[in-house]
Amino acid sequence: MPTTGSAAGISGTRPKSVDQRLADLDRRFERLERRLEGVLALAEQAPAVIGTTADIVDEWAMKKGDVDERVRRMASLLEQLSEPKTLATLEQGLALAVSAPDVIATVADISDEAMRDAADAGVDIGQLGHALRALALDAGRMVTTPELTDVVHETASSPQLWTLLGQASQAMLKAAARPEQVGAFGLWRALKDPDVQRGVGFFIQFARLFGTQLANVSPSELDAGK
Repeated sequence: MPTTGSAAGISGTRPKSVDQRLADLDRRFERLERRLEGVLALAEQAPAVIGTTADIVDEWAMKKGDVDERVRRMASLLEQLSEPKTLATLEQGLALAVSAPDVIATVADISDEAMRDAADAGVDIGQLGHALRALALDAGRMVTTPELTDVVHETASSPQLWTLLGQASQAMLKAAARPEQVGAFGLWRALKDPDVQRGVGFFIQFARLFGTQLANVSPSELDAGK
């Protein structure tokens, strides 16, 4: 039995002729040529596009005049951003940003639960909101007052004042725990005590210095109505 007939019967196809294969190649070349036409057109326009871009960059550089400095600073910024510590900080910030929705949702749930508990306890939520708003506005006005800023700065930079306030608070607590009723003769005897004399001297000196400070303040600055 001939093997060629069996192969033809199994495959069911006839081999292409040379002309058919050449025709297929022509069609493929035509498709390739059409695709290359677009690429060649872009290649022809590339010099003009590059020239226009270069002109725009040159014009921008002439207007700014400090392109070299900008490039150096940008390179320095990129160097800083690529440092391991900076990248670690950025990664932490990104992780925090990713987890922010969950944190916000948790805070919202806690706030809702707190509001429900307050309402169950008889607190007027609407009145509470108005009170908190007024408190926030008063706190904002107080914080932005220059005089308060000076006081906070002087207090924070003076450890001696904190020491004095701590000693005064301890003395007040001890005195409140053991109050004494003192008459005129008791006051006379107490003034003989060196500790009492030291305390009275402190208040007298404070009154003198405070009075000097008040002399430099106009009455209009102390007017409660302003």
